[in-house]
Amino acid sequence: MRGLFVRVYAALLLVLVVSVAAVAVLAPPPEDVDLDHQVFGMAGVWPDEVAADLSGPNQAAVLASLEERLGHPVALLPEEAVVGSLGGSARRSLAQGEPVVQIRDAGPAIYLPVTGLSMIAELRPGPPPPRLLEGTRGIALAALLLLGLTGAVYLMVRPLEDQLSAISDVAGRLGSGELAARVDINRQDAAGQLADSFNGMADRVQTMVEGRKTLLHGVSHELRTPLARLKFALELVEMAPTQEDRVKRLREAAGDIDELEGLVRELLQFSRLEGEAGDRTDTAVEPLLALVADDGQRLRPDVVDVSFVASADLGLVSLDRKLFQRAIGNLVNNAVRYADSRVRVSAERTPGRFTVLVEDDGPGVPADQRDAIFDPFVRLDAARSRDTGGTGLGLAIASGCARAHRGSITVEDSADLGGALFRWTMPLGY
Repeated sequence: MRGLFVRVYAALLLVLVVSVAAVAVLAPPPEDVDLDHQVFGMAGVWPDEVAADLSGPNQAAVLASLEERLGHPVALLPEEAVVGSLGGSARRSLAQGEPVVQIRDAGPAIYLPVTGLSMIAELRPGPPPPRLLEGTRGIALAALLLLGLTGAVYLMVRPLEDQLSAISDVAGRLGSGELAARVDINRQDAAGQLADSFNGMADRVQTMVEGRKTLLHGVSHELRTPLARLKFALELVEMAPTQEDRVKRLREAAGDIDELEGLVRELLQFSRLEGEAGDRTDTAVEPLLALVADDGQRLRPDVVDVSFVASADLGLVSLDRKLFQRAIGNLVNNAVRYADSRVRVSAERTPGRFTVLVEDDGPGVPADQRDAIFDPFVRLDAARSRDTGGTGLGLAIASGCARAHRGSITVEDSADLGGALFRWTMPLGY
């Protein structure tokens, strides 16, 4: 992960260098300034003012005052001593009363003709101050900038690098089978959001893996009983003394095969309940619920009365018809198996929500077991479940169908019938 710091630092340094180069190439050149004016500005000299001061009396005091004010030597020289060392254009300028700047080996010199006198004022400014990036000062400044850039990049990258290192470590632990490993979240920025999303993914992976383990364990347990009975029935077929006994044993074996087939069918249905409902259409739910109630009536037609009651016109609901029919059918079948004499199916539509209620007058569901009954292969009374049929997957499939519609199923006590009340709820318009 240290490479992240190097890459970010190199990228910022490259951007800095390219930006400086772009400014140097694209920035407009400074306006041309006359060399004489540059020297005047450097020396702090106004030629007309200096020449006027020297034209007055007490020149020695004026010279001393100028030297003190300007900070460099000022001399008053005879015109002949100066003109002889100048070129023709400089002599003509002096003759016209204009200042002259000469660049000597020792530095620049300013010559000012003094009005009314055959004298020339000579000013010799000191050397200019060193440039900002010149010599050791430039090296120190560049080093300071690089040091500041390094510190800024380090402070910016280090927390993200630590968080990514933690995520990488937890990912390795998850890969090695430690499904409970999670990333400690101590930040509220993008790195913290990444860690939170990673932990959410790890939760889902752990739930899925543990669910698969539970399912596999349940499948192996559920298959063992009908397979053992089938094996025993086939052995009895071989030992049957008469043809009638053989037919009887074969019929028993066929029943065990039907049970196995039903279990496999339920397992396939359960395994497909991943994600959201895909084949959603606007469905008239009232006749569909009436059909489900009629199908449930056939399980115990002489014992249990199954009725359907719609609170109002339910209209069309966008849902996966097959999943919905399977889920409500499982709830009705479960209620019919445990009811004493009555099962009631009802539905209602409220703003933004669609609800189906399945009630019975059976023994109900104990409060401490209401969450567990939606897990695969969970039966509150295994012996009773064997008597009433079922694979232990019906409610788990119904719950999965509800989740596929972004809804849920809960169970509570029925206030009217006294048994269990299963409540299917799903949002509308998503």
